[in-house]
Amino acid sequence: MNAVLSEVFEAPGYSNALTIPGDELECFRRAISRQWLGAIQRAYPQHADQFEARGIARYHELAHLVDHSRLWNKSNRCLPQEDVQALKKLNFMTDLQQEFGEFSLSSVAYDNEIVEGQEEIYWRLVRPHQAGDVGPLHADKWFHEMLGLQGRAMGQNSYTLKVWTPIYCEPGKNGLLLVPNSHKRNWKHSTTLVNGVPKPVFEDQADPVLVPTPPGNMLIFPEETLHGGAVNQGNETRVSCEITLVFKHNPALMGAGQA
Repeated sequence: MNAVLSEVFEAPGYSNALTIPGDELECFRRAISRQWLGAIQRAYPQHADQFEARGIARYHELAHLVDHSRLWNKSNRCLPQEDVQALKKLNFMTDLQQEFGEFSLSSVAYDNEIVEGQEEIYWRLVRPHQAGDVGPLHADKWFHEMLGLQGRAMGQNSYTLKVWTPIYCEPGKNGLLLVPNSHKRNWKHSTTLVNGVPKPVFEDQADPVLVPTPPGNMLIFPEETLHGGAVNQGNETRVSCEITLVFKHNPALMGAGQA
């Protein structure tokens, strides 16, 4: 088992050994900023020029001009398929394949709705000092099971890894919380309904850590690892993107390059 696989599947249950190069990070920034500004132009054309001048990393300075929670529903944060196709051609994808083997990307999932033919790369905005912009601790596997995504957004009996990447980030002040070695045990959780959609509720005790990731530094972890957003203690809007890699088999059992 190579070093990255060992970190992901043995200890600590995640790895940030891989980084998207600067020129490729700029491709992500352009695609996300384009979609971000397009959503603002459609909903608030009178303010679009102001947002464009500030840029996405300073979005919070003007966020009072929009209905933040309504504007940034997931449909406005899933990159269009043409952008996904362009990003898939970048070298970071080859790096992931060399480490973990062959994979596909999950389909776009809006709660119970699956968008066939559209692969999911989506992004998030986390404003400074806004606790409501981040979610609670959870494992992706809980969502997969509660929403029945196996056989729908991903192959039946498949296995997934999450690739979480900061696009704009202040290391140590914002980013992602993870619980080391949490993939090794079962955690107490329950299910609640939010607008008729099942959601997991964490009901256990854990000690998450904030991994200091600079922009482009990928955090890779299995579907069992507990994670959640950290309240932004920085001065800029944190922008991150998420990709779910889908494998026919658990790459830890197959070895790198053979998944």
